Amino acid sequence: MTTTHATTKRATVAIDGRSDPPQPLLVLLYTAEHARIGQRAPLTDGLELGRESRHFARTPFDGDGQMSRNHVGFTARGGEVQVLDRGSTNGTFVNGRRVDSSALRLGDVLQIGGSFFQYIVANRDPYFDAASLLVGNSPEIEALRRAVSVVAPANTPVLVTGEPGTGKRTVGRELHRLSGRAGPLVVVECSGAASEAVEREIFEGSALQRARGGTLILADVDQLSPRAQLRLILALNEMGRGFEQAHDRTARLLATTRHPLREDVSAGRFREDLFARLVAWAVEISPLRHRPLDIGTLLAHYLDRFAPRGAPHAPEVQGELVWALLGHAWTHNVPQLSTVVETATVESGEQGGVVGLTPRVRTLLSSETFGPPTPPPSPHADAARHRRADDKRPPPEDRWQLVDALRQHDFVVSNVARHYGKHRQQIYRWIRQFDVDVEALRAASERGERG
Repeated sequence: MTTTHATTKRATVAIDGRSDPPQPLLVLLYTAEHARIGQRAPLTDGLELGRESRHFARTPFDGDGQMSRNHVGFTARGGEVQVLDRGSTNGTFVNGRRVDSSALRLGDVLQIGGSFFQYIVANRDPYFDAASLLVGNSPEIEALRRAVSVVAPANTPVLVTGEPGTGKRTVGRELHRLSGRAGPLVVVECSGAASEAVEREIFEGSALQRARGGTLILADVDQLSPRAQLRLILALNEMGRGFEQAHDRTARLLATTRHPLREDVSAGRFREDLFARLVAWAVEISPLRHRPLDIGTLLAHYLDRFAPRGAPHAPEVQGELVWALLGHAWTHNVPQLSTVVETATVESGEQGGVVGLTPRVRTLLSSETFGPPTPPPSPHADAARHRRADDKRPPPEDRWQLVDALRQHDFVVSNVARHYGKHRQQIYRWIRQFDVDVEALRAASERGERG
């Protein structure tokens, strides 16, 4: 069987089929004019940026009051790119350091006035779909959008690998949207519940049957017990040609995992024959910390979402906050970023409407709450199903901490219970105590998890 790998680590010709070669570009990472975010311009010798310059996308930055009229110029000679400040009022920053002139390396981020740019090599005209659920301006997300659009019309199973919060389910929803399937999108959580309960959901609960004509997502498929893996491969085999049949008679299968599934196959924890069925089209989503361009896009997205109703324009954002977001590890990826931006936006009312790096935001960015995620328990080892008493976290002190924990664990209450070392009923009591609408938060997170 030929395996097609649609990795998002780099846009490959095999996926995009484009003839225009990648070239050095300056990409607009963030600016107050949100509609301009993602614009690209060739980083050529003589490029100039400023409020009155039309060199960048043929449009001046007259909406950036912090940018000077003729702010910076660029030279590109002999393979070396250099930025030169033109005596601007507010200075030019490269990776957070103010410079008069500086050689640029690929990946460098520049602050010019109140706008941020990144130096990359990519296609000048990105693959774009205004209706796509996969929002972002990075080459990784561009490649991901293209890969999903290519495989969507087929019946081929898809395996999506990525850290929690990178948008694996969003890929599933996008795949379902583009597939044209009339059936439902059915999601089965393979972690956070006893293996017997998962089996009942898939087989006795007949998720496979309910998803006929639609799409079935098996979330954290690596957590299936050996018995459930066997039942699943048998069920797929019983479907005859299975995924080669007509759309209205079969379920399109998408499986997600937090780490490379081949590692579990090599270790004997996952069936090789089931892996072979799932890996026909493999997609890997890069962590948010590797996609600075998407941090800017998502910052704008959440500012628009959390801004007070009726606000005439996007709020002013302090450059200090943008640099802090770009430099953060984002262990929990997009939901974590959502929490930080929501907090900063709420507090902007006390900061004269300016969204900045407030003490509460600093705490969120440095708190243990945003430490390494707790891996899902392995169904293959009893010891992994129990946490020692000294591993238990203190209970949430307020609504914010509980919401943070819910977001970090994809709103799966049993996972939050393990996080705190409590029974699920205690989590439900806290939810009632702090008046948390879990379903509303989950829906909002799914709409904004993009990427």
